[in-house]
Amino acid sequence: MEISTEVYFDNLEEVIITELSNAKDKIKIALGWITIGIYFDTFMNLLSKGIKIELVLNDVDSNRSPLFEKLTDAGLKLKYILMPGEYGHMHHKFCIIDEITVLSGSYNWTKNARTNFENIIIIRNKTVVLDKFVAEFDVLKSIKKLRLNNLQNLPICERHGCHGKLVNILIYGRRLEKYGEAIGDVLSVCCENPNEHFEILEEAKSKEIVKRVRCRGKL
Repeated sequence: MEISTEVYFDNLEEVIITELSNAKDKIKIALGWITIGIYFDTFMNLLSKGIKIELVLNDVDSNRSPLFEKLTDAGLKLKYILMPGEYGHMHHKFCIIDEITVLSGSYNWTKNARTNFENIIIIRNKTVVLDKFVAEFDVLKSIKKLRLNNLQNLPICERHGCHGKLVNILIYGRRLEKYGEAIGDVLSVCCENPNEHFEILEEAKSKEIVKRVRCRGKL
């Protein structure tokens, strides 16, 4: 199928509803905000046709409505994401239709956004784009509060007083063990200056960070 890209700056609400209405199988949507009254009839019509809709929303009061109860009763799969920190939102604005079409851009699916300067880009049949959006949606759908907290509250690097955030990276070696196990090292990397701040954690056991790991399972 032909790869295509379309960009819109006007009538964005109509563009979204048209694309949703053309769905044949399933829709995955991740939004920071939505005025559900605008899209309620479209969603209900799609659900009545057996089209699967999954919706991930930022957990804010404006995204709560009795209309969602009617939609979930009709089959909508709904998840709210509440960020654990004082700041931060699940700020995505994208939609995947039939794993063929991706809608994304600056436009919030809200009444207030109607009067803003906004944009939507539609990409069709581009596998590398679709795969990345599907993977991101799957993360949002399955992510737990503890994981969100860990992502927002990374440990601080104390080396050289840089105070950057530390992340752990698993690096596999080339050699496989007898039964196909892969050996890897966990590296603690400062995201402020990773080239200068990494250390192999097996050599830092006295610091009780993370030991060298053995990952079972054939690669």
